[in-house]
Amino acid sequence: YSPTMQQINLTKFRVKVIDLILFQKVDLIVYLYDENNIMRHSVEMTISGDDYSYWNNDDTYIIDYVKRELKFD
Repeated sequence: YSPTMQQINLTKFRVKVIDLILFQKVDLIVYLYDENNIMRHSVEMTISGDDYSYWNNDDTYIIDYVKRELKFD
């Protein structure tokens, strides 16, 4: 038996807030999906410090942050 590696094309993600401490940090879980809309992986991440401050009230910052951190195109 010889396992084979298969490349999976991740095409989208969904972000869920799992914990929020106002003015300090937010903990997220990011669900990664393939082209068939099947969830293939999840990643937990924390946004804190200056990164949390930059969030302000613009949720597109979170999207851009996740893309940058996960090198998601």
